[in-house]
Order: sequence, then structure tokens, then C-alpha cells
Amino acid sequence: MSIKFYIPKNEPGARPSRRFRAIVPLRGMRSQDGVIGDVSEATSKDIVVMAKKTTVSEIEYLLSKKIRYVFDICDDKFEREGETWDFACKNATRVITTTPELAKQIKSKTGKDAIIIDDPTEREREEPKFNPNKIVKMAHYGAGKSFQRQEWDKIVSSLPNVEFHMTIGKYQKYSKAYADYEQFKFYEWSYEKQGQIVRESDITIIPIRPYSSNVLFKSPNRIIDAIQQGRLVFTNPGVASYEALRDFVIMRDDSNFGESLKWALNNKDQVIDKIKNGQDYILKHHTPEIIGQKWVELEKII
Repeated sequence: MSIKFYIPKNEPGARPSRRFRAIVPLRGMRSQDGVIGDVSEATSKDIVVMAKKTTVSEIEYLLSKKIRYVFDICDDKFEREGETWDFACKNATRVITTTPELAKQIKSKTGKDAIIIDDPTEREREEPKFNPNKIVKMAHYGAGKSFQRQEWDKIVSSLPNVEFHMTIGKYQKYSKAYADYEQFKFYEWSYEKQGQIVRESDITIIPIRPYSSNVLFKSPNRIIDAIQQGRLVFTNPGVASYEALRDFVIMRDDSNFGESLKWALNNKDQVIDKIKNGQDYILKHHTPEIIGQKWVELEKII
């Protein structure tokens, strides 16, 4: 028996959801587990992991071949996906999700109890570092939709003597739109570039503005990766899964991160302790090996 993650062959690039929900967990799984690019590659000995790009015809194929599948949900897209997700959940052997809050939403929408499998970190552990120069460097990464909804004017005004290094898809668009922000430096996103800007910065800033209910259900993968790289994280409440990491970051109820920076500069030893404790938490809960084994253990309950 094996676990096979379905990632369509024609899907462009490595989407974050595919990395965190398939590619990275496989690092901690068995040789017989893997990825299939077409549902026709699945056999009756497989448990197939279907995700948000699933189609009804693909589900019908698996059902016709009596191949078991689980449906993995990492965002609340029920309104947009409608009948497809209803069909996928109804016929799945089990439904999988990322957080307790999203599990509650799935229960309310489908009546099904979801199994929670967290996201892993995709970064290697790096030595904690916090010793800024006069100009503090802050890294930021994330989706364009989220970036545009943040209160950057308030954030920037609270943080004099700070450079912001941003990696984002289609970065030229944002570089042009935010040209008046001389503190902003934009780069095209890649896995390597994100790692580089975090490594070269003093702090990773991931502001949260709950512009939709879906923000509540997000996984903590963005702040986990920054902590794993040994950097202090500035963020806000609004993502329920961040609460388990509250002691390892600086979380503000507003956009005045200037006060947070003052505290950090005056308490460098405590900053390092925060990061180290966060990395220890990740080691216990979010490594590819731990998350990979949770996927393997599905065999025992299916």
C-alpha cells in the first residue's frame, strides 16, 4: 500500500499548497509513496490524495476503479468550488485539512469530520541571529493579494531607518505601484530568493489584516519558515493557527511595529531565546519527517 499525491502534469510551477501538502512531506515518507501526474496512474493499492484542483471526472474515475482517495483541503474555497468540492467530500474515504478552525468549517459545510495534518517547514534550521546595524533590514514574502491589503503606510511610518526587502510574484507590478516607498526593494519570488532575503535580513515582517474569513483558516507555514531560518517575526493576530506560535514571535494588534522594534533592540537576548524556542517547537511539530509520518499513518485509519 502507498500514498500517492495527485499533482496534474499540466499544473504550472510549484504552488505553495503543492509544496507544503505533497512535495515537502514526501521527504519524510517511504520510497513507495510519491506523486502521480494523472489519476490513471493510480492503482487499487494506492491511497490517492486529491486536492483543490480536483475535477468531478477525476473523482468519478477513481470511484469506478474502486481506488480509495482522501480529499485534502487547505483553504476555504467552498463558495467558489461549490458542487465539485461537495462531490469530492461526499465520496472521499476521509477528508484531510490543515488546522482545527478549517476542520470546523468543513464539518459545518459537509457534515464530515476532517483529519488534521499540519504543514511542514520546508527550510533547514539555521542559527538564530539578531544584531542589526543602524539600518534595520526586514524581509517580507507572500501573495500579491495579501500584500496589497496591508496598511503599509502606517507600517512604514512607524519604522524609520528600516529597509524592506520584498519577494513576490510579478514583482515589477508592485515595484511600479509602490515606487513612492523608497524603503521598498522588490524581487521576483523564488524559493531560493525568499531564503536569501530572510537570511540577509534582521527581521521577517508578515503583517496580517483579516480582509476575509479565509484568512482565519490559513496555516502557519509562512512564520514557521522564517523562525526555522533563525529570524524574529513581526506579525498580527487574525490567523488562528498563529496563536500556537505567539510566544516565539512579536504579535501586535495594530500596525505600529515601531514599538515592537524598540523592544527587540533593547532585548536582544530575549529575541534569540524566542527564536530558539520556536525552532524547538518546529522540531517537535512541523518537520517533514513528522508530517510525512502523519500522512503514512492514514493507512491505519482508512
